Amino acid sequence: MKRILFLLISLLTSLPGRAEFEQAYEPVMVFGAPVLVPVESTPEDTLYLSVQSKQDAMLVAWSPSQDADYYQLQYLEGGVWKYASEKHDLTYLTVDVSRGPFRVRGCHKYGCAQWQADNRAVQAPLSIKAFYSNSAQADRYGRLMLGWHVEGATDVTITARKNGQVAAVNRSLAPSKGLLDAYVDQLTEYTLSATAFSGEAITKTLVVTAIPKLPVTLTGIKNNYKQPLYETGLDIVEKSITEYRDNLIFATHDGHLLFYKGTHDHNQEMQWDYGWHIELEGVVNNAPIIEGDFLYFTESYYDSTGRACRIRWQDALGKVCSNKASSSLLASPVLVNAHAENNQGFFASARQFARSFTSSTTRPNIESGLYIFHEDGTVEVLDPINDLVSQPSIK
Repeated sequence: MKRILFLLISLLTSLPGRAEFEQAYEPVMVFGAPVLVPVESTPEDTLYLSVQSKQDAMLVAWSPSQDADYYQLQYLEGGVWKYASEKHDLTYLTVDVSRGPFRVRGCHKYGCAQWQADNRAVQAPLSIKAFYSNSAQADRYGRLMLGWHVEGATDVTITARKNGQVAAVNRSLAPSKGLLDAYVDQLTEYTLSATAFSGEAITKTLVVTAIPKLPVTLTGIKNNYKQPLYETGLDIVEKSITEYRDNLIFATHDGHLLFYKGTHDHNQEMQWDYGWHIELEGVVNNAPIIEGDFLYFTESYYDSTGRACRIRWQDALGKVCSNKASSSLLASPVLVNAHAENNQGFFASARQFARSFTSSTTRPNIESGLYIFHEDGTVEVLDPINDLVSQPSIK
């Protein structure tokens, strides 16, 4: 026993010392007695190092290193690494002259992490383009995927809160685009925080939930009016309901587009029966339009993108869609035929609507096509034949 303790003490005193750092120790049990053994202890490595040029200065920022008390930042000059700061408390620094490349590491009283020398060039202003989940509700196993797209960020963090309390924090995430697997067992609020070179941060929040333990049945309220969808149990997007030749077309919040066929019974009473449905990648938030044999609708997605689509309204076949645009779609599409010889009815109203936002000085002739209205204010005019391409359809 004494021999072992003597050897351990000799080991402690014989380790090479580091004058600038303290030695870290961990207790181990030897024959039932605790003995301190020297160990290496350093902060976690810094994952991301970002740089931005500003005339005669360089902005440098990096993701935080877990357990670091301060940071060391160096720049390469003449093949030699020199200190821009040997002991810096913050995770960003302005270097007076244009230098680089840079490297950074976190330190504490026991030592320093490995150098991070992978320089990310960032010039865009800070913005959160999208923060989304692949569904508003987790699957039956509680699984969910979060995604983000940011610009101008040096660090990204996602915080989960349940009942107002912090449940989890995911730090040092990819500062541009990324995906994160999440587990949800109740209503959860996720907040994405993106940090810029100055240390300022912007946030965006989304709320997701788990599958309810007791299924909810939507029955509606019975009154004296005809209610063709009464007691269907469907979670209908009310703004999407379209009536055409006594038929009903509408979308649901769980991502379906449905058709109910209207017929008269032997007493000439109107009744509606299920005709078809298609599954959507996103959701239809506005009323579709019908022109001839085709149904046109706009589909928006959780990642703040959208597109316009067309199907045959009688059987939902032949789905074609535009390319996805980086903005959600706010309103129903409008089909404008500016060259129809007998421009009456729908086309007349559509043409009058198009004139309301088309300047005669900048666009002397109204453009025919499918008008799509984006959340960012863009009005897009698509060729309903050539700008829509085939898509798989799930019946």
